[in-house]
Amino acid sequence: MDLWFVTMSLFNMAMRWLYHAKSVLDFDISLLLVAMSHLYVAISLLSVAMRLFNMAMSFLFLAMSLL
Repeated sequence: MDLWFVTMSLFNMAMRWLYHAKSVLDFDISLLLVAMSHLYVAISLLSVAMRLFNMAMSFLFLAMSLL
């Protein structure tokens, strides 16, 4: 009886630990996905800014060549 109780207690503790680890891992994965989406948005905005800068430099070069 005591061995059965100890075995079930250890099994219960292991299941609780696994459930806690799974919930923490799910939370970490969701945070990682949010961070990756923010990084994607930042890179996209940087790309747009670089294209606008390139267009501005082209217009500046055109204006200087017309003078």
